[in-house]
Amino acid sequence: MAETFDCPKCGAPINFEPDQHLDQETMPCPYCGESIIIPANLRRSTPIPDSTVVMKSTGRSPSGLLVVGFVTVLIVCAVAIFAITSLRSAQPQASGEKAPTNPAAVGQTILGTVQSMLATDIPTQADISTPTSAESPTPTVDITSTAEAANNLVFQQQINWPVLLQEKFINNARGWDVGTTNDSFALSDFSIAGGKYTWQITSKKSMLTYTAPQMPAQTDLLVSADLQLTTTNPNPQDEAGIIFRYSDKDNTFYFFGVNPVGTYLLTMFDGTNFDDLIPNNQTDLLKPNQVNHLAVSMQGDQILLIINNAVADSYQDSRLSSGYAGLAANLADAGEDATLIFTNFYVHTPKK
Repeated sequence: MAETFDCPKCGAPINFEPDQHLDQETMPCPYCGESIIIPANLRRSTPIPDSTVVMKSTGRSPSGLLVVGFVTVLIVCAVAIFAITSLRSAQPQASGEKAPTNPAAVGQTILGTVQSMLATDIPTQADISTPTSAESPTPTVDITSTAEAANNLVFQQQINWPVLLQEKFINNARGWDVGTTNDSFALSDFSIAGGKYTWQITSKKSMLTYTAPQMPAQTDLLVSADLQLTTTNPNPQDEAGIIFRYSDKDNTFYFFGVNPVGTYLLTMFDGTNFDDLIPNNQTDLLKPNQVNHLAVSMQGDQILLIINNAVADSYQDSRLSSGYAGLAANLADAGEDATLIFTNFYVHTPKK
């Protein structure tokens, strides 16, 4: 279960997953990148497995040996009696006299008969107690898990990039869109106060709104923000989240958005049309109607989509080479009343 504590360096709220930081006393802050000490009450260690008693088998069963031995004795006795009787009956007899018996011949006959029966009728101990071992299956490689592990490793390296922009929404020094707008698309009110960037929107038709702060254009970057989205008439096509590599000259950008019903998407706007690179995908990483920590990175043509500090998906696209980062929301239907609250907007870039 995720825990939350404030970074002692920058004060940002950190959504902390104990199971992802087993046996760790420190971790990098996903906002400012500084190494911080994990509170003692949130640390978790790898559980020590219970010891297991392993019984070593010699491959022999005492009870099985007793049974085999007992059966062997019975067979030997029966064969001896049978052989003696047969030999006696086979010897020619004078009237009223017993034919003499040759002990050596009887012994050889008994021995041969017993050996023949033991060789053919009595199962060996291996037949009784040794199971036939099955062939070991050929190991397979889980390509999906390997890719997820690689993407998460890349993300862990990117959160240590230097912070280019840290927006706590205390004031509007960076020139975000604020105020009330009433046009053919929606009645909107954007405000900054108390560490929150709040959007109140009543849609009149399908609409998309977005804004970006004053910042230099970037090629490679990691953008993050906390978002809480609620709407009176949820639509599976509603999204809110982060835009990046945005060009105000060409009006082009990538958009990573999430929906309260538990879906996410990645789309690219070429100035006229949207191209859905990753259509709406269901995920268990989102917490419906709660605060979710979103992040997106783009390094070269590689895009990573991060939800609550876990990489949800990835994509490669090189059509947009650089630009700004910002926030956006899309409402698919008319008559929707939506409230969006953004906090802790950060932009990280690689070291020059």
